[in-house]
Amino acid sequence: MKRDDLHLIKAFEEYYRKNVEAPFIKALVSLIEDTAFKDGVIPKTFKRRLQALVNLYAKDLEKVFEQFSQETDEKVYKAFFEELKDQLPKRFRHKNTEYLIDTAKERILKRTPQNPNWIVVLGLLGYMKRPAFELWKYYAQDGLKLSERIWKNAKELSQQIQKQILLSVQTGMSAKRLADQILQTAEQQPISIPKYLQKQMASGDPEKVARKIEKYIMKKQRYNAMRVARTEIQRMWRADYVQLAKQLSFVKGVKWNLSASHPKVDICDEYATADVGLGPGVYPPDAVPNNGHPAHPNCICYLTTVLEPIEEMVR
Repeated sequence: MKRDDLHLIKAFEEYYRKNVEAPFIKALVSLIEDTAFKDGVIPKTFKRRLQALVNLYAKDLEKVFEQFSQETDEKVYKAFFEELKDQLPKRFRHKNTEYLIDTAKERILKRTPQNPNWIVVLGLLGYMKRPAFELWKYYAQDGLKLSERIWKNAKELSQQIQKQILLSVQTGMSAKRLADQILQTAEQQPISIPKYLQKQMASGDPEKVARKIEKYIMKKQRYNAMRVARTEIQRMWRADYVQLAKQLSFVKGVKWNLSASHPKVDICDEYATADVGLGPGVYPPDAVPNNGHPAHPNCICYLTTVLEPIEEMVR
């Protein structure tokens, strides 16, 4: 099955690395290299400039989420429409209502005996009036909204950067003092500083510190950012999907499917196997667990529609 949601997450990661992470790291490395950490103390000017950089990083990340939320609206609609198009005849009847798939404009129309004129019941133009970014208002399990989580992570990032700098600088200073003591207490014979001390002394050098921080951000902070991104894009995608399913009377249910790379048994296995009368993992559109939202961070399960019996119409 084609997973457009996962392609969207991959695009987000690539955009994040190039347009959010890379500029931030470049500016941060330059700031560290230009700062003198005398006596193992972080200057106030550095803290202010660091906070300004981190605030810019958080604002840029917010903008990226807003941009991709708009893309999510459009892409989930197109994926939903393609799924229906593959299952339905071009013209069909459900109960006393006739439906028509307009492939040119990617929409679904219907008419009834009481209203013989075709009306649009599902279309991208009308659907786009309800952006996925309403999920900014959604409180996740940690009690935080998306924007609050971004700024919370940014605050923690600032603290971790300062902590890593202090560790590196103070390690270098301690090694330097120990090396000086060795030289001072040694007798007149020549003496060399052990390699492990040379390595620790180098860790206090601003350029070395900057490289350490760069590796830290690219490893830990990128993971934290992508963890939020994967969860929130999935939340947007699946909430949109369920909302679309609710608008069509011939959609009997929404099925919760496990990802092919589902790592271990968890709550998702329960959702994918529970039977409420429609079949394993199938729920009425207005009763999908969590309204379709991810059951846990990094959840990449997916939803599909289950349709009621339909009758093909002859033109």
